[in-house]
Amino acid sequence: MQGRGLLLDLLLREGYISVISGEPGTGKTFLALKAAIEASKAGDKVVIYAFNEDSKTLEKRIKEVFKEEVKIEVREAITMAKEGVAHLTSDILLEATLGSTVIIDPIDALMADISSKQEYRTMIQTLYKTVKGSRGRLIIVSESSDPFLLTGYAADAYITLYEEIIEDRIYRYASIRKARDVKIERPYIPFSLHMGFNELSGELALRLKASMLEKLLEPGGRYIIEIDPSIPYRSVNEIKRTLTALYLSEGRGVIYYASLDESRDEITEVIRKYLKGKGLLKNLLIVMKRKEKIGEDITDYWNNFFKRRKEMARYLKRVTKRAPISIFNLWFNNYIYSKIGDEYIELIQSMIRFDKEEGVVAIGITTSGVKVNRADEYLADGYFKVFQKHGTLFVYGEKPFTPIYAISLVREGGIEEVRYTPIV
Repeated sequence: MQGRGLLLDLLLREGYISVISGEPGTGKTFLALKAAIEASKAGDKVVIYAFNEDSKTLEKRIKEVFKEEVKIEVREAITMAKEGVAHLTSDILLEATLGSTVIIDPIDALMADISSKQEYRTMIQTLYKTVKGSRGRLIIVSESSDPFLLTGYAADAYITLYEEIIEDRIYRYASIRKARDVKIERPYIPFSLHMGFNELSGELALRLKASMLEKLLEPGGRYIIEIDPSIPYRSVNEIKRTLTALYLSEGRGVIYYASLDESRDEITEVIRKYLKGKGLLKNLLIVMKRKEKIGEDITDYWNNFFKRRKEMARYLKRVTKRAPISIFNLWFNNYIYSKIGDEYIELIQSMIRFDKEEGVVAIGITTSGVKVNRADEYLADGYFKVFQKHGTLFVYGEKPFTPIYAISLVREGGIEEVRYTPIV
């Protein structure tokens, strides 16, 4: 991940007062602790005023979950009357003036005895004015559903954390609702609590290089990747071509079944670009399928189709000395399946037996809602689903089961790689 991520950059800006809000369990304290760790590693003094957890619990969490050894001062606090609030607020103001990173978790507990909204806002604005003119920073954790109402628009940045249930899995994201002097191009930031708080930044990574998917492919396996309609259709061909380039670069042979909208020249040009001029296109066999060539006897056509595929697979295995890869779209299979029904399954099973014997890896790309998907999910060794949410690509496996992963394209030191980060 390039830098430390937008969320942490906002929280750790000098002279900033930030609010992290959200329902219980969304990761507010995790994000605040991540900011505390980063500030401490940068050499800043960090003070956490903790109302919900004792110092030993927080220190244990930092060490065991975040795997960090840092110096952070945890001051245990309790809900108090107005006089105690004034005293504690003075302490917070002093720390901020000295340039410390100060975290209040949660501020709702600190202000529990203050009933007047105006008094509440005046307190926050006092904090704001003091922090703004200092080198310090103040991070307020709040359980309020409306952080704007909480602070009277005084804070510099408002980050609200949300969680949704997708396919029985938890998906979390942060919404940046305000940030002073900072241009926000991505208001929705997915994150993971895996190994602490991890922001899932980076471009939408459609270029699948060595990845979780690739590592799960076994010789002789049949794998289906189902693309949600929220992802542009052109991405389907992009995934096919980059997977092809991946396997060619490893010295494997690939049988590439083109879509109706693809041309042979376009396919080879793109794959050649991914291979960066390596002379490996000789191990690529492109099959241009056309629906009108099928004719009336679909079963006969399908059998001839498999016969040709076997010949190509054996040829590539002979010249590369490695088991070949077959990459295809399921639109063609769907057309066949809609015509011959259950006979399709018997024919596919005969091809699977051949693939198991020869070690051929079959990778089918499809889109959600296609009739044949359910049949192929039953037949496949691995069935993955890919969808897009708030500008980020996610993938999870139903067979074998894998948690949801976010795919981000990462550039570090001029090197580009695809990173899969678990979000559950």
